[in-house]
Amino acid sequence: MAILPTRARENDFAHYYLSGRVLLDGGNPYRTAAGPLYRQYGFFRDERAGAVVDANTPALTWLFAGVAWLPARSAFAVWVGFEVVCLAWILWLTCRQLRGQLTARAARFVWLGALASAPVYWHFYYSQVQLLLGAILLTAFACQRSGRNVMACLIAVIAGLLKLYPFLLLPWFLWRGGAGIRDRALRTLVVVLWIGLAVVASGWHLWLDFFQRGVPLVVAAVNNNTFNFSVPSLVTNFGYAPSGFNPSPETARVWWSMGAVAGMGIVVAAYLWCLRAPLEPAAEFGFLCTAMLLGSPTVWGHYYVLLIFPFAVAVARWRSRSPVVRLAWIGGVWLLLNNLCNFSSVWEGGWLDRHLYVKLLVNYFPMYGALGLAALLGSRQPDTAADTHDDARFEV
Repeated sequence: MAILPTRARENDFAHYYLSGRVLLDGGNPYRTAAGPLYRQYGFFRDERAGAVVDANTPALTWLFAGVAWLPARSAFAVWVGFEVVCLAWILWLTCRQLRGQLTARAARFVWLGALASAPVYWHFYYSQVQLLLGAILLTAFACQRSGRNVMACLIAVIAGLLKLYPFLLLPWFLWRGGAGIRDRALRTLVVVLWIGLAVVASGWHLWLDFFQRGVPLVVAAVNNNTFNFSVPSLVTNFGYAPSGFNPSPETARVWWSMGAVAGMGIVVAAYLWCLRAPLEPAAEFGFLCTAMLLGSPTVWGHYYVLLIFPFAVAVARWRSRSPVVRLAWIGGVWLLLNNLCNFSSVWEGGWLDRHLYVKLLVNYFPMYGALGLAALLGSRQPDTAADTHDDARFEV
């Protein structure tokens, strides 16, 4: 944590703070040049920063406007403190939801494993928002398990408005929140109205600019990057490799589309598996969270903080396995998930440099950890099969 104060003037906090400042000053962060603002407020701008201030959703930008009225260092301290609260809430709610399934030793293992993990470190290093998303989604899950189905859907929508990709979990909340077509249709209507109200309140013109100007900046940054660990990223990079990662616009469009199709295929396959396999609610939710990350085009290493709860569920589900098998698989998954290189780091040199496709595969170790975690969560466990979707012992 000693390095954190030096991050108060750098990305990603810098563009979060500046985008909030632009909104507070009545400007449009998707049409405001970044360079002058970085210099004006004394921020250090790295090469990953786009030409404009913001590439995030308007909802997330308005969230940071809540601290952007403070001086930069004070705002940074407030945000880091908020991140700590989100992490503590995730860990507490994880143990709360899995009470009776996690032993005291297993709970300590989960807590220490999370606190010592590379995704959590990089999350704080880059002052990111995924801990907030994880806290929101886990709260939505807890609400659903306690019977507050509409509230669970509305809370899940908030996560989607902040970072889009959590919307991949919304069908699960809509479908699993109780039987009956009428109830599901009513929840869907409420959710649509909630999204529409949020878009209008945060500025529909800002959303238009976000999709027209912000999203292309994100798309341009996610490929040929050593810190993006997802199946769409791997597929796209395989297509970009023959051209030295500088493909023609037509080739880039084709491989980007293929990556997106592969990612959506993973998410759809995960949903189909959940319809077929008798998974308990916590395992099903964790399984879909993992599939969401595997199938999203952009999954920076710090996004893997969203796997804290799924990992804890996997530990709880495999408690009846032999110690050797359990430790080998769980430990292997944890090591792979924590094998995160920074944006500027990569496994390279010698033999790997002469075999580009092998080099690509080697640099996706965290993704393999997520696949291993999905296998743990998606497998049928005889000792937990009796825990059905109607079991109400999960509470907030």
